[in-house]
Amino acid sequence: MDAIIASTDSDAVKSILADHVITESELVGVQDAMRTCLEPSGITEISFSTTEISYETNTPDGAGEELTQAMSECEVETGFNEITYLYQSIHKNPAHEDLTQSVVDCMIAKDLVESDYSVSDYNRDAASGNLPGTDTDDGILALSECQELAG
Repeated sequence: MDAIIASTDSDAVKSILADHVITESELVGVQDAMRTCLEPSGITEISFSTTEISYETNTPDGAGEELTQAMSECEVETGFNEITYLYQSIHKNPAHEDLTQSVVDCMIAKDLVESDYSVSDYNRDAASGNLPGTDTDDGILALSECQELAG
């Protein structure tokens, strides 16, 4: 959290992170700020993901680069990405454990890799961009499900 506090220009982010706690009401406040910020762009409906740093909107007719720019500006202004990421990370893994072994175990269970596949194998493959299972749609889906375990 300290790294984000030090690197952000957003007063909203600094205020929320000042006590090193992100409450559900603070997250909802950031989401409400996103709604307010995007409203002038014609976005009146926003659905926020509870598992990812994402949201879906009603996209006004003819929206293009200007809308993308407005969304990016609102994300920065409200601190949406940082606050959502930290909130989800804290609540998914409050003990800050390395969950890579869980990902590897899942990959073994889904037959993406052999039973002797290890965390070091995973780290090597991830660093090289050659994770097993990425050659088919089913494999990509299975790998994605396993990687969700790590937050």
